Amino acid sequence: MLAYLWSTYGQHLFYGKRASDRKSISQHYDTDGNMHLHFLDSQFRCYSNGYFEQEDESLERAIERKLTTAFQSAGITPGMRVLEVGGGWGSFNEFAGKRGAHVTSLTISKDSEAYCKELIRSENLPCEIVLEHFLEYKTDQPYDAIVNLGVTEHLPDYPASLRQYAALLKPGGKVFLDACASANKFPFSRFILKYIYPGDETPLHLPSYLEAVGESPFELCFAHNDRISYMLTARHWAENLDRNRAVIAARWGESVYRRFRLYLWGCVHVFATGDVTAYHWMLQLRSGSGGRTLLTRNTPTTILKKIRRAILP
Repeated sequence: MLAYLWSTYGQHLFYGKRASDRKSISQHYDTDGNMHLHFLDSQFRCYSNGYFEQEDESLERAIERKLTTAFQSAGITPGMRVLEVGGGWGSFNEFAGKRGAHVTSLTISKDSEAYCKELIRSENLPCEIVLEHFLEYKTDQPYDAIVNLGVTEHLPDYPASLRQYAALLKPGGKVFLDACASANKFPFSRFILKYIYPGDETPLHLPSYLEAVGESPFELCFAHNDRISYMLTARHWAENLDRNRAVIAARWGESVYRRFRLYLWGCVHVFATGDVTAYHWMLQLRSGSGGRTLLTRNTPTTILKKIRRAILP
């Protein structure tokens, strides 16, 4: 509990939310450069879980299914303006850009910004990468859709992120998201907070998230459990890391290899045992409702409980 209070609230009081996030993301992404490309999928470089239909299919196929699901579920068509929360190594930026969408990707990692800028230039994509925190970003032109692949864990203040989605989205627009999740609202392990993400990262807590959605101008369109897919993804990442041990140890040091090996094989274990799960879900900004949602603070508790039972594992 003390670790949760410090990671979620304490660091914000001392350092500020934006500064705390920049420090955490910089340590994870920038310090190790592009080391992550030695264990991610070779085609899309996507640092969030693929969507598997068969256990024996390739990681690349599962990641392609994930990007296709996000693209189609959010109703994205050529010419649409799409905001991506978390640019990573340009996986969704490239996927959607090659299909005619005008994607603005936000990142607070300088390495990510540099990588995506070169990708956009070399592939002549109708996209841009912006070095700015999601909660600080503003625009005069609301977006047609928003995609957030694996960044909700870095945004544990659900009401704040939902308000920002609403401010940046056109009425009727959709937000597609995915994230790892836990049954209880607690931060990642001490190992993760010390050696992997030293910030306020917290697995999605779906009951709390649904309550925040109920107080927002959004409605939940669907939610799907992705625990097995995340386990299979983590296994592919861990195996890729092991295959590239010599290269990683030579360039970044044996300690970096061992740190990420513990992290990735640990992920395989917690997803396999069900200690941690994952979801992808979609929200839609209601139009013509005067800011009212289907789920409000006056919604009977029994209805909220039925909704949770329907989508929780």
